[in-house]
Amino acid sequence: LKFELIIVDGYSKDKTLDIIANYVQRLRKIFRENFVRYVVLQENIGIGYARNLALREAKGDWIIWVDSDNILSSDYLESVVKELNSLKNDKIALLYPYKVRPLYQEHNKWSKILACYGLTQEIIKHTPIQGSLPYTAMQGTVCNTHILRRIGGFNSKLIAAEDIDLFLRLIRERYGMKPFRATLYYLARTSLKSWFIQAMTWEYGKRLLQQYAQVNYSIG
Repeated sequence: LKFELIIVDGYSKDKTLDIIANYVQRLRKIFRENFVRYVVLQENIGIGYARNLALREAKGDWIIWVDSDNILSSDYLESVVKELNSLKNDKIALLYPYKVRPLYQEHNKWSKILACYGLTQEIIKHTPIQGSLPYTAMQGTVCNTHILRRIGGFNSKLIAAEDIDLFLRLIRERYGMKPFRATLYYLARTSLKSWFIQAMTWEYGKRLLQQYAQVNYSIG
């Protein structure tokens, strides 16, 4: 089984690129028969553009999206391979993990009081298409690269919720989404500012869902 690791950096101004370069060098020594590379964006254009860049670079049939605040469980990749080998429906475009759990930093009361992914429940709870969209964030999902390209990839013009927009277009084209047994961890927000930005992102996503429902696309 061959794989490739694609790292897209959104114009970091800290030591991120040095850390990436060090790990890429180490990984290339370990995984000689596989491909490890990274792409640097020249400006912070947006997450939709960054995801499209990774999608364009990908050579494989499936891609796993892992953001900078995510950690995969130790058996994550093994679970992905098992699930892909058992797939019989070629209309399945996306697999998403059963569990998404926060990793709290010690002595951070805000991250313990608030639950970032609890906001996603509000998105589903107040939309008429509840049950039609098995909501998950893009992080940790395993996507069919050919299908994503077929529907035009991510909308790079959106300021947020590019994942929700993609899910809705998959549904419109009658592609399926399926959960698999794995756990994705995310780093809980550490400041009120970051929590506020996250809340605004989910609110933006909720508006997309509501607009989608009003258009009355056929959902099968």
